[in-house]
Amino acid sequence: MILAVDIGNTTVAVGLINSGKILTHEKIMTDISEIEVDYLERITRIIKAWEVSKIEGAVISSVVPLLTGLIKNIIISEFGIEPLIVSNITASGIVIKTDKPERVGSDRIADAVGAVYEYGAPIIIIDMGTATTISIVNKNKEFIGGMILPGVTTALNSLIKNTALLPQIKLGSPPESIIGKNTSESIESGIIYGTASCIDGICERLSE
Repeated sequence: MILAVDIGNTTVAVGLINSGKILTHEKIMTDISEIEVDYLERITRIIKAWEVSKIEGAVISSVVPLLTGLIKNIIISEFGIEPLIVSNITASGIVIKTDKPERVGSDRIADAVGAVYEYGAPIIIIDMGTATTISIVNKNKEFIGGMILPGVTTALNSLIKNTALLPQIKLGSPPESIIGKNTSESIESGIIYGTASCIDGICERLSE
């Protein structure tokens, strides 16, 4: 049984993997103001609820350096396991071919390794989180770069924060019509269809 932890800017995902299959997972909000004992309590509570008999290994992918060491220490102290920290050095199955391989985010590396393992190469990988990342692995299984865009929620929050009259809305299903009939619908349509069109356009250019 492998304990996998994905530390993102918005959430920390904790999951269990056995024989390449995700058995279960949960998410907690990322909060760099919390101290180690708080994360220890929350993560151990999640794991105990799963009634796990034995964890044989652990892996951490993190884009929040302040939390990487903290959660690493929790895993070591609780399970006596030294977790693997995803980096360009641990990118098994692909080669990082960018100007500064050490600066490529561990989330993008994990995405690329998993995508190539599951689907082969060449491949375009899209990860939609706090940031939307588009990563490209060529036919030689080389990670050659990509794009980083504001994530859907990030774009929405920035729009609301930097305008005086636009209302706060919650994104739901895509509007039936791309043409919004009121301000809220127009924001929702712009964010959702704008993001989708951006991704479609980039993928179309990449395929040329």
